[in-house]
Amino acid sequence: MIGEEMPMFDYYFTFSSITFAQRAQQALVRERISGMLGRAPKNMSSKGCGDAIKLRAADGKRAAAAFLKWNTPYHAVYRVDAGGKTEATAL
Repeated sequence: MIGEEMPMFDYYFTFSSITFAQRAQQALVRERISGMLGRAPKNMSSKGCGDAIKLRAADGKRAAAAFLKWNTPYHAVYRVDAGGKTEATAL
């Protein structure tokens, strides 16, 4: 919409294993959501969560719903703004 600001951040979903991250990527494909699978940034990779899927802000809630629908548990969700500020969040 005209005059409506678009959020300037991304979501990162972290996973407890590469297997869950790959299953999550497949869930996104099934739901036609674009996300990028890769290594989690160091500040997100505690407790063995070394893999993450990065998504645009607009796709965060849809992705969380897709992971629930396709029985793909994620470890945590982080919001990263354009300046690199990272905060744990919930969806």
